Amino acid sequence: MLNSKLLQIISSLSDKEFKDFEKYLYTCVESNSNVGLLFQLIKNHYPSFDEAKLDKKNIYTQIFGKGAYKDVKVREIMSLLRKQCENFLINIELNHTEYYKQLALLKQFRKRKLPVLFNQQLKTVESQLEEDAYLNAEKHKRLYLLANEKNNFFEQHQIRAHDSSISEKNENFDKYFFSSKLQTICELINREKILSASYNKSLEEEVLSIIDKHKNFYLDIPAVHCYYEIILLLKSSNDEEQFVKSFNTLNKYQKSFKERELKSMFSYLLNYCIDQVNSGFVHFTKRLFDMQKLLLQNRILLEDGVLSHISYRNIVSIAIKLKEYEWAEKFIEDYKTYVSELHQENAYSLSKSNLLYAQENFSETVLLLNQIEFTDVYYACTAKFTLLKAYFALKEWETLDYFVSSFQLYLKRNKDIALNFKKSSENFLKHFKKLLLVHKQLDFKEEKKMEKKLQDLKKNIEEEGIIANKTWLLEELDKIKL
Repeated sequence: MLNSKLLQIISSLSDKEFKDFEKYLYTCVESNSNVGLLFQLIKNHYPSFDEAKLDKKNIYTQIFGKGAYKDVKVREIMSLLRKQCENFLINIELNHTEYYKQLALLKQFRKRKLPVLFNQQLKTVESQLEEDAYLNAEKHKRLYLLANEKNNFFEQHQIRAHDSSISEKNENFDKYFFSSKLQTICELINREKILSASYNKSLEEEVLSIIDKHKNFYLDIPAVHCYYEIILLLKSSNDEEQFVKSFNTLNKYQKSFKERELKSMFSYLLNYCIDQVNSGFVHFTKRLFDMQKLLLQNRILLEDGVLSHISYRNIVSIAIKLKEYEWAEKFIEDYKTYVSELHQENAYSLSKSNLLYAQENFSETVLLLNQIEFTDVYYACTAKFTLLKAYFALKEWETLDYFVSSFQLYLKRNKDIALNFKKSSENFLKHFKKLLLVHKQLDFKEEKKMEKKLQDLKKNIEEEGIIANKTWLLEELDKIKL
């Protein structure tokens, strides 16, 4: 029984939901009914269900008494209780969408031909829509469904007068369709980039063409305008003008969207900037930094008051690239508590050590990182890279010999590290050992031999397919003077 749909659903309920379900259940069935008795048996073992005690034969005996076991009778009451569970879940969902409950009541008044009640309820539904400040696809969907009900009422009563409901229905359907369609196309384009896959983006060109021909109408719709500009951006490369247009459009319509959707929209722009920087268009780094500062200021990067530890680290990394050290230091301290407790200390310590290294406070970098034991394997590896670079800057050659060996052993033994990450790290250490050897031999090797050695090492690093910290290795090679 443990693998039954019934117990899967009940296991997913929180303590509060479980108590609420019990109240709901007893408004539908008697507590001494078979379904009520089955629930009591489950309740006695919630939340740690025991296979033996919830065995179907054991349940049969406790509900029906002694006698020949009949599986069909147990399955029947399990099915009835599961239906009640499913109805409870439906109610939870409907309670989050009060508008649709009120719309359903409006529909019932129309179907039952109760015009006075219909008109009273219509005012309630229209009032709810007026209070909804958002202008997203969902708002246009609700307006369309309401106009559809008004038009159905008009046709049902065969009213011989001008009525705008059919025009409202048509217009809001267009607004809903185009805003929803463009949102989906954005998601598809983004997913193609992430997964290097191809998806069928049906009607993409046709929809863009229609909007392009009727800009005066469609670009007055915030959801259409925003996603239209984002699509044009995602289909471009190194287009700073289109980036600015997209950014300004989102900024203009911020209040038209819920936080989650607005954050998703801006994430397209953030990812675009990151892609451009990774492709060598470094001027997008400043664009990325300025946008992240604005998103922080407007709390768009926060979700339920929490800043992703990845966003926290990325923001610090970008500030460091732009040498905005003072700003980065303040950000690290001010936003530490916004990171979830699970990643807070790891993200804080690593970001602080990276800033110290960038400021050339190498001894402080070493001191800080040697005091921290990172609980996450990727944080641990990234911290090891920073520590290695700090030792290198301090010319701690003997310490580095031991450190590299221990790092290699760590990579070899740790089964939680993804293969690509492990491979790129191992390749880095392989080439780093050669760089380390070059520095040890600088004072007593012939200049021509050293020059050849350096050229060969540089070529090998450049041709290496997967390698961590490639830019740093090449920069350190270029610093060597013979």
